[in-house]
Amino acid sequence: MVRPDMVSQAIARVYDIKDVEKPTLYRELSIDGYLTNSRMIGDNLYLISSKSVYYYDGIKDEELLPAFIDTAVSKKTNTITCTDIAYFKNPQYNNFLTVAGFDIQKKEKASTETIYGAGDNIYCSQNNLYITQTNFKYMWGTEIEKTEIYKFELDGEKVLLKANGEVKGTINDQFSMDEYNGNLRIATTKNQYDEKKSESVLYVLDENLNEIGKIDDIGKGEKIYSVRFIGNVGYIVTFKQIDPLFVVDLSDPENPQIKGELKIPGYSSYLHPYDETHIIGIGYNTKSNGYGGTVNDKMKMSMFDVSDLENPKEMFSIDIGNSTTSSEITYNHKALFYNKDKNLIGFPIRTYGYYGSGTSQFVVFEIDLKEGFKSYGKIKEDGYDWEKTIKRAIYIEDTLYVIATDYVVSYDLENLEKQEELKLDGNFSSIRY
Repeated sequence: MVRPDMVSQAIARVYDIKDVEKPTLYRELSIDGYLTNSRMIGDNLYLISSKSVYYYDGIKDEELLPAFIDTAVSKKTNTITCTDIAYFKNPQYNNFLTVAGFDIQKKEKASTETIYGAGDNIYCSQNNLYITQTNFKYMWGTEIEKTEIYKFELDGEKVLLKANGEVKGTINDQFSMDEYNGNLRIATTKNQYDEKKSESVLYVLDENLNEIGKIDDIGKGEKIYSVRFIGNVGYIVTFKQIDPLFVVDLSDPENPQIKGELKIPGYSSYLHPYDETHIIGIGYNTKSNGYGGTVNDKMKMSMFDVSDLENPKEMFSIDIGNSTTSSEITYNHKALFYNKDKNLIGFPIRTYGYYGSGTSQFVVFEIDLKEGFKSYGKIKEDGYDWEKTIKRAIYIEDTLYVIATDYVVSYDLENLEKQEELKLDGNFSSIRY
């Protein structure tokens, strides 16, 4: 029998690369549905799959229920039975969400947990995996946004569903969550599409996802653009017309407090820790749109001094590109190149021009706490040749590898001089980097 959704599977393959010229398939795990995300801790890989439920009269259980194949055990299809699927009250989405864990060094059966629900953001600590789902409800013409949280305990390759909870509002991304000393800190925005009612909230939840601490009314009339937690301190950026950076003291989880606030033009949509007392913000300048609102201007990177929680400061900043410049780093942290030893930071940017003109670049900056950000170099492709659109840059020792849609080019990291170029065999435009 052919399963109706067999074309949609999340697949993890492990290869033996002892002979690098002839890698061999060691094991394969495939789960019904599409790949939501994955995480890896040591040798343990955790794969998350979401399968939509399509019901019609006469459908058989083995077609409706999620299934998986784990070649470490056999090539036989294993159906996850109803009694092995967790169900919570009033689910909003008709999906099966499966988390599977296995040790890539062993050929032992994968551990799986399945819930009847969905997930859109993933956060993983050393001991637990959190999956959240935004739920929208309407009551008396008012939209109520809530974030549902599923917590899975990770014990080696074993995965165990431990708790389910809910908070008001919606999260920005995975950095809106963080686990510390067994508690989950999570920042949300309520009523984000209503400028008069929008506000942000920071919750502290215990190991069972029960609320033990909270800060209300953060950034009234604004919404969250970026969050970062570092130990006992949290940083929250909200925005409407100016960029407030809130510094939160979380040393007492039952009584979190906003200690400091910095208001500057523009906003940071990604925060990256530099050291214990400095944090880097990457985002945009803004300017008036002439109608009482704002629009993005040039990109901007700032260095914040947060050594004094009550008095955060913008030490220096640098403008990047022009009013048409954008970067994936503002919504995907994987686009960041960062070498702390050499004090280098970089990311891809795109600048638009008339009639399809423009550039794809990878910009690299040197970080100097005394003199500010300095341009270290640019790797540039003119026009919009999609094959050479720059996606990422990674480094191995003193070589920088710039990855475009269909090319990999190596550069000397010391001077950014081009070394070699490799044309990839095939279309890699849809690869997740």
